[in-house]
Amino acid sequence: MPATVPGPLLRLRAAVYPLACGLLAASGLLLTQSGLAGAPDPGSAIAASALAVQPSGWRSLAGEITRLARAAGLKTAWQDDARAINLTVDTTQAFENRQAQLSPGYASLLGEIALMVQARPEIRLIMTGFGNTPATHYNPVLFGLRLKALQAFFAEHGIAIGQIETLVKDADSASGHDMPSGRAAAGRLISLRFVPA
Repeated sequence: MPATVPGPLLRLRAAVYPLACGLLAASGLLLTQSGLAGAPDPGSAIAASALAVQPSGWRSLAGEITRLARAAGLKTAWQDDARAINLTVDTTQAFENRQAQLSPGYASLLGEIALMVQARPEIRLIMTGFGNTPATHYNPVLFGLRLKALQAFFAEHGIAIGQIETLVKDADSASGHDMPSGRAAAGRLISLRFVPA
């Protein structure tokens, strides 16, 4: 007779299992129903079981990213008939004062998003920083370091570097609901755009 698991413990296990899978995958291991395994070939059964804990389908993944971002107060926008989702990162909130290190709250949020995206090689992340030339009212070196820090953060959290594209555009091209533009956006805003293949 199989042992029964109390309801609260079952719910806790259901909540923790996907997180544990993601954390272990980031260190080159996968948690499967039968225990730990090394990082598998993408086509293997172990990889398939790891994908099973990820949201299925683009809409599900984008919905979960949106939910996490909105809960943390990030601005989000669906684009191209729900074929892409944009998150707007305000560097004055995301990074420690005058540093290129993510604040703990942002690191936690972006780490959760990275865990969902890492097992989906068809998803591209396009990071766009908005600046101006000549640089006015912001430190362009610090802004560049922050953009690189975000790229490194996502790569360290399991998103293949080939899935990440990094751009810098003129701040006047920044647009979106409640998004500051021009001088107010320069050196401050970074757009994270998740696009399925």
